[in-house]
Amino acid sequence: MESLQKLKQTLTYMVEAHQQLLRLAEEKRTILVEGKAPELQTIISKESKYTDLIQKLEAQREAVLKAVLVEKGLVNQSLTIDQFIQTIDQPLEKQFLAKTIGQLRKLVNELIQLNKSNQELIKMALSYIQYSMNIIMPKEPSIGYGNKSHVRSAKLLDAKI
Repeated sequence: MESLQKLKQTLTYMVEAHQQLLRLAEEKRTILVEGKAPELQTIISKESKYTDLIQKLEAQREAVLKAVLVEKGLVNQSLTIDQFIQTIDQPLEKQFLAKTIGQLRKLVNELIQLNKSNQELIKMALSYIQYSMNIIMPKEPSIGYGNKSHVRSAKLLDAKI
């Protein structure tokens, strides 16, 4: 079954790509904590390359899985990956696929948690920057009279220094 081997290979590549993406997310966390903004752009571009690769691998996985289902005579069936694994007769193949899918799920969950953490760090950094800008930037005088007057804050590019 050549398609099954292609599926195993694709899943292995997906695990490797997710591991690299997780490593980059950990690097991003370190960069965010240390405040090294210039290095952040490099990490983001690397992450973009891996997310593109993962999307291609996912499309490949779907195509190969369909081919395997056709070979097994399950053409019109819609199966989850766990259900598909149960249809495999060879114990070693079944074990390999189950282990690889388990690794992939674990990596995705770790990525989700790490990305949430990084998102919070970014929000905190932006809040601090906004707070700092509000302290540094002078306020413009009120415009209008009475209750209809409103105070405007100076824009960064409009402020005279």
